[in-house]
Parts: sequence; structure tokens; C-alpha cells
Amino acid sequence: MGPNSKLCHLERSLNSILFPKLNTIFGPKFEYSIAFHGWTQDSICVGGSTGSADNGLIREIKDAIKNVLIAEGSIIDVKDSDCPEGFNGNKPDNIVNRLGIKGIQIEQCREARDDFHDVIAQGRCECYRSPDKCLNALAFETSLNNR
Repeated sequence: MGPNSKLCHLERSLNSILFPKLNTIFGPKFEYSIAFHGWTQDSICVGGSTGSADNGLIREIKDAIKNVLIAEGSIIDVKDSDCPEGFNGNKPDNIVNRLGIKGIQIEQCREARDDFHDVIAQGRCECYRSPDKCLNALAFETSLNNR
């Protein structure tokens, strides 16, 4: 991580008291929300809300990302159920879960961010089952400081 990573990183759990304008988007939830994060592990971790886990969306996105990476010749490990606490996106106050009914958090290693960001995004889109849902999914790119 770069020296400014703490300054540039959008916290997973934002406080609407400190940032009152967030209340303008924390009303009615979007159907889907997704956050792309960067981390120092050599893998990708797909996590999210309990609802996303229960309905199989997390596993579906993990499988889709894994499939597009394999098609591109990558051997990056893609995990879901064994994501470490703090990186699995399952807390209700996580921004993706506050914004969407089906919140997804994707932690990506440097190689994934540098070499496969476009195919990872495409793999994620395939899981929304329609182009409209993919285009309407709210995405936060929080790893700009890691590029």
C-alpha cells in the first residue's frame, strides 16, 4: 500500500454523523451494491451481506470471477466462505449493505487490480442476470490509491 492509503481509502463503515450528506443516499436501498477494494493478500475474496450469501449471489460471483480469470490464463485464487473477518463485507453497517439489499464486497490482490480489473468487472456483471441490473449496480472503486 502507498503512503496515502489511509487518507484515500473509503472506509467500509462510514459514519453519517461525521458525513451528514450520506443520509441522502442511505434511504431506500438499491437492489444491488458492490464495492471493489484492494488488499495485500495474493488472492481475491468475495464477500457481502448475509442475504447475498443466503441466496447464493456471493458464490455465483466468486465462480464467475474465477471462470473469467481461468479463461484469461490467471491462477489467482478466488475465495468466498473463508474470507477473513473485516474483509468479508458481512456487517450491516458496511457501506455496501447500507446501500443495497444484495451487498457484495470484492477484495482484490494487486495482480487482479493491475491486470484483470476489466474481466473481473465483466464476470461480476454476468451474475446480475440482465444488462440493466449490471449497469444499475452501484460501484465504489476504493483502491485508487493502490494503482
